[in-house]
Amino acid sequence: MYILIRGDFSNFYPYPFVDAGSLGLSKVLTNSAGLIVLFICISALYIKLGKTIMNRK
Repeated sequence: MYILIRGDFSNFYPYPFVDAGSLGLSKVLTNSAGLIVLFICISALYIKLGKTIMNRK
């Protein structure tokens, strides 16, 4: 949210997938939701891997 608000005032977006000026807000929100899902999946994978390793000991 901070990047979107700051970018609206300064027209500078540090990441191309959050450039609301050229992509539009709906595409930026879709990209952000996709990243959240990706991070959750990777986190769940690491948690499962950690539990599997701990159960072997």
